[in-house]
Amino acid sequence: MRLLTPDRKNRNGHPIIAADSSIAPTVLDDGWPLANDETRLFWDWQPYRYVLSRPRVAKPGTQFTLFEPLAIHEWEWVADPWRRPLAFAGLRMRPRDLATIGRLVLARGEWQGRQVVPADWVAESLRPHIATGDGLGYGYQWWTGTVDWEGKKLAWSTGFGNGGQRRFVVPELDLTVVITAGAYNDPQIRRTVTEIFRQIVAPVRS
Repeated sequence: MRLLTPDRKNRNGHPIIAADSSIAPTVLDDGWPLANDETRLFWDWQPYRYVLSRPRVAKPGTQFTLFEPLAIHEWEWVADPWRRPLAFAGLRMRPRDLATIGRLVLARGEWQGRQVVPADWVAESLRPHIATGDGLGYGYQWWTGTVDWEGKKLAWSTGFGNGGQRRFVVPELDLTVVITAGAYNDPQIRRTVTEIFRQIVAPVRS
């Protein structure tokens, strides 16, 4: 191995080190051929181009491995002007299906005996990675906060949707709460939804 491009660094600030192409092996020590996608990706100078060059298994927006195990069949995902599904917004589902995802999360990614989502990933997603102000935090697509309950503060995680759509999970109470509303682009709806959630949680008994 030798440093080929000392001026290039990865996102952690470390120099990029790669094997000289003139001595690149064709087979790994254990006999694993370089034709394997994982190995070829590792050795490619432009990994993102390699990923994007791979054959497409299905049209984007047509297969969702999360939905099938949960028996979620009725949904709509809004697309952008180029007809690509929006990864960050625009998913429309029935309240009961939103609640199902909440139950999956509370079960650490397990559904009916099947590990649909890795438990470690669920935990890492719900954990606040940054503080956003006003007592809120943000994980991986999940907002976090606390709610008062019997004299103490319980942690919750939720998905925020425009108009007042919410899917709360409160792990300590094994509770999922789904709230829907249509006050789109109205910042005041947050207070209303938060109060509804608080009133639902208050009478819950552990």
